[in-house]
Amino acid sequence: MAFNSRGTRAYVTNQLSHSVSVIDVATGVAVNDIAVEGNPFVAIVGPSDRRLLVTTNADRVYVINLASRPEGDRALLRFTSPSNGLALSRDGRYVYVSTLAGEVAEVELDSNVVRRVFAVGGVAQGLGVSPDGDELYVANEASDPAGGLDVRRIAFDREGTVAVVANEAGWVDFIR
Repeated sequence: MAFNSRGTRAYVTNQLSHSVSVIDVATGVAVNDIAVEGNPFVAIVGPSDRRLLVTTNADRVYVINLASRPEGDRALLRFTSPSNGLALSRDGRYVYVSTLAGEVAEVELDSNVVRRVFAVGGVAQGLGVSPDGDELYVANEASDPAGGLDVRRIAFDREGTVAVVANEAGWVDFIR
């Protein structure tokens, strides 16, 4: 789920129904469904609430213009593997996209052009940008040699002093 900057709209990925629901937060009512090809995983709202980015298991990321109605104009970023995690650079110029093939792409938002690709190996999942914007963190499902952790998501608290790492093993790690 992702919120716009004012907290008035929530965008909820409906993983098995090929859509993203747009929720009016004040009323709790779904005001629209945005169709996507494939099952959506993660959504984020871009700078100035202009774009909604949605990853799917169909090897693509949707970039949806939120200013147009009803569903918005859309662009597609295609990858060779399903995309999963998303993170915005601190200046809002770039979005980082992880793929299940162990890569992270840096995409310029204004042009939707992939500028760099980082081979991180394993099964790249959630992404997080450090508070100062100098480091990119990648949750890697294959990071535990014993195969027991299945690390999926990573986020920072508001102050950027605590990283929160979720996994499928039944607990959450808080790293200071």
